[in-house]
Amino acid sequence: MGYAELIRRVPHLPADADRYSQRIVEVLQRGSAMTQEVMNFGKDSPVTPRVIEIPAIVESMSGMFRVLLGSIRLHVHHEPAVSRVFIDASQLERVLLNLVLNARDAMPGGGDLTITTRDTVTDDEDGESATFVAITIADTGVGMDAATRENVFKPFFTTKGSEGTGLGLAIVDQIVLRAGGFIRLDSEVGRGTTLSIFLPRIAAAL
Repeated sequence: MGYAELIRRVPHLPADADRYSQRIVEVLQRGSAMTQEVMNFGKDSPVTPRVIEIPAIVESMSGMFRVLLGSIRLHVHHEPAVSRVFIDASQLERVLLNLVLNARDAMPGGGDLTITTRDTVTDDEDGESATFVAITIADTGVGMDAATRENVFKPFFTTKGSEGTGLGLAIVDQIVLRAGGFIRLDSEVGRGTTLSIFLPRIAAAL
């Protein structure tokens, strides 16, 4: 990668050589990221959970999301007085980034992506009713068939062929479970995908 970057700094470099060098850098970066994902999956990496406000995290990332989404329209809505949760902020950012990128890939022809945060009372995975903070990410993309819905959170399952690692949603699921939360998925072919993350409420909004 270093040598490819050096080639790009050669004075009066032909346009083709610059373009090919940039492609080498991009492929190596992707390979490095894929390797890191495989190495980190399932590893108990050190985390520093703290009490955070999810709307603040979403707002801090919204500018980056708009750049990544390109022509896809981003809508962000926070209901009043969203409670705080206890989670590692960097891991939550990783979750949000993974989900936004997945939604983008599901809308190759453009569309709308809506991120909503709210408090909700619902049953957890054990059937106990409790208050959670829900983060909902809804897209107007191609949607998923039954087989994809069944396998989408399994490690190494991907619908992107050689372009995907099959670890993005598995890592999302892992992070959410470790924070005491759970995920619900609603998707149909041709009708888009709505994915909701439920994290336990730890404190009232400031």
